[in-house]
Amino acid sequence: MNLTEPQLAIIKTLAHYDVLDYPLTLLEIHKFCEIALSPEAILTQLESTPLKQLLSQHDGLYYLTGREAILTLRHQRYCLALKKLGKAQRAARILNYLPWVRAVALYSSLALKNSRASGDLDLFFITASGRAWSTRFIINSILSIFNLRPKSNDTTDKLCTSYFVDQNNLDLSISNAEHDYYYAYGTGSFIFLAGDPRLVADFFQANDWLNTLLPNWLPTYSNLFTPTSPTIANWQAYLEKICNHLPETTLQKLQLKLLPPKYQANNDSKRVLLSTGIIKTHDNDKREKFNQLFEANYHRVLTAYDQTT
Repeated sequence: MNLTEPQLAIIKTLAHYDVLDYPLTLLEIHKFCEIALSPEAILTQLESTPLKQLLSQHDGLYYLTGREAILTLRHQRYCLALKKLGKAQRAARILNYLPWVRAVALYSSLALKNSRASGDLDLFFITASGRAWSTRFIINSILSIFNLRPKSNDTTDKLCTSYFVDQNNLDLSISNAEHDYYYAYGTGSFIFLAGDPRLVADFFQANDWLNTLLPNWLPTYSNLFTPTSPTIANWQAYLEKICNHLPETTLQKLQLKLLPPKYQANNDSKRVLLSTGIIKTHDNDKREKFNQLFEANYHRVLTAYDQTT
């Protein structure tokens, strides 16, 4: 029996996330499916004969048949993630008071609530216009003083501050590549923890390119912490006034000199991006590896199906 386009798209979505040991709910399949389908249409396909041979479901989670072990993994990692999420929320609320910070988001595995015990907390910052490098300098200096930055032998619950953009550079498609599902999944999973709601809406609008790869994708809005106290707003403005004597270009040059050579070597706008308005220093880029694993797993499932029909 030939599989239809919707069935193939659903299998691909589940096969991709299977590589991450991550079973999906119906709404998650809908969100990350590569063709436009309603949740009702996806549910109809999941109950069709071909997909019942390839996929299984337990307590609302769908996964490739024979991969029941990832159900326990998702539960365990979800419980770990809830504890880490609380720490990330508290950190975001504090960091949001610092000069030029306009919004703080969570991304990577913790945003999916798929954390390992040793995992750090990946934070993304939107800064005032022309102040990405200044904000990075202040935040990383403070975190270093309090030993809150990850080290090679100490990453658990540390704050990984490797992604900054200013409010004029909200479009992250510059680091996207063709058929780059891993990057799309990551960008599509951002959870903003603190900041200006209007700026958060602008960020998601600037990244609606995600809909070309994930046509059902919609932004996730959480309980965004937005400081409303005039005292706090005045305090941040006062700090910025004090720090205004710090030239952005000087701080950019200083930090570029201090960065390990590997960052300059990998400055390809995909793994590392060291521009005036966007700083991405997450050099341990897993995209190529995982995109290859995604495709291999998907074709493995189809090959197994062809052999049984």
